[in-house]
Amino acid sequence: MILFPFNPLLRVPHNDPLQKEAWLEACRIAAWLREEQPGCRVRAFGSLVRPGAWHPRSDIDLAMEGAADSPWKLQSKAQQKFARFRVQIVSSAAGKGEPSPERSAFLDEIQRTGVELP
Repeated sequence: MILFPFNPLLRVPHNDPLQKEAWLEACRIAAWLREEQPGCRVRAFGSLVRPGAWHPRSDIDLAMEGAADSPWKLQSKAQQKFARFRVQIVSSAAGKGEPSPERSAFLDEIQRTGVELP
């Protein structure tokens, strides 16, 4: 069993085995992303972290900061390597120039509600 500095399973309500599996998969993907992109930070967000929002067809939403490769390229590789759940990887960096109000709100939401993964 892999030991994490925090226990993501404490976030699983009512001992949902599928959500438990999704949290563990998110942690494995985050570890793999840091191997692929040393120095990057990975946060889980979306239905996985929102109480009561997870359902069996939910995907694993991850935000990366500090990655050299595009999130689309990494998402494709992650989906092939970790095929149990659909994976969505986005960049949590603001990018060049001033982000749109929608992008700023999206990034703020990730920072406010997301969970940094080990």
